[in-house]
Amino acid sequence: MSQPLLAHAPESAPFTCHEALDQLNDGINGLRLGIAGGTYQCRNAVIPPAACQALTQRLCARILHVGASRFSLRLLRDKKDLHPAAFLDCRTGDGLIDHVSVKDGVVSSVLNRGGTLVFDHSQEHFTELQIIQENLEARLGCRCWIQCYVTKSQDTAFGMHGDDHPFVIVQLAGTKRWLHGDPSGPGTTTDRAEVLYEPGDIAFYPRGEQHNVHGTGTLSVHLTVAFDGFGGRLFNDLPHSEKLAALTPRLGTSLPFSILANSVEPDTAIRLAYSCLPPFSGRGDGVVVLE
Repeated sequence: MSQPLLAHAPESAPFTCHEALDQLNDGINGLRLGIAGGTYQCRNAVIPPAACQALTQRLCARILHVGASRFSLRLLRDKKDLHPAAFLDCRTGDGLIDHVSVKDGVVSSVLNRGGTLVFDHSQEHFTELQIIQENLEARLGCRCWIQCYVTKSQDTAFGMHGDDHPFVIVQLAGTKRWLHGDPSGPGTTTDRAEVLYEPGDIAFYPRGEQHNVHGTGTLSVHLTVAFDGFGGRLFNDLPHSEKLAALTPRLGTSLPFSILANSVEPDTAIRLAYSCLPPFSGRGDGVVVLE
């Protein structure tokens, strides 16, 4: 995969991933988001080309070194998943260590013929993306997961459809053509029949918004930042017992539960990591009491 596919990826200019992700979070925070309802919104050039290049290179490198996260990789052609054995070489070595490599020739051939490579829940394996996840979960009180899509041809992998959750798309490399459903039909809220996204563009799609995604003939990489509530409610609306059940540990972050990241002030000198959600209250003088 590194030769035929990544040879076409943009070379990264000097730009740190954290700088790029901070700018991306600022752009997402400027959108009017919600787990129910809302309207389609688009913002162009939210992050600069150097930031897009830095993130794209890191994502592609992570796909090449997929390791035990091989079950998160999907390769689709004609709206069907290929068996992992068709595009992955897998071997379990001593100590039950997974040795996995991507068959780059197979992947490149499938992408050239209209296929799509999907990296599901990529935030669990590309830890920098957890900066986006934590920001959105803390801001809305929702749960969030991030997918990465790689395409090359002008075909579509999924056809016209609507998702059962809202999401934000982030175009990182190349361009992607999104067709939108009939605005008079059910589940659609936009009158833009077609939008071409370029690197740095972001857009919000409400739950059920009809869309059909096409490549444009060049290597294209975009993220889908999906989010949803807990049974139709936000985290802060849940009773304490349901909050405990809803919390999900995060890998590689300073706080195990990103859902409470908004309780940490920007000027906090230290951060307390804990493995459960203890009862806590504020005294009104800047002191938080943990019970």
